[in-house]
Amino acid sequence: MLATIWSAFLWPFRTLGKGLERVGHLATALLGFILMVLGIGALAATYYLVGIMVFAVGLFLLSRSLR
Repeated sequence: MLATIWSAFLWPFRTLGKGLERVGHLATALLGFILMVLGIGALAATYYLVGIMVFAVGLFLLSRSLR
């Protein structure tokens, strides 16, 4: 009985935590995509070393956020 009451009490906090986690994943995915686009832009503008590094960081962030 106590476990049911405790579970019902904690439900809003767990829901809020999961929602914030999803927002964090979405923000990281968006940042990773933006960095990938900037990296490709730098590669097109002949900034090869910077473009490769920025693209790699963006790809890493995007792949980590889409687990």
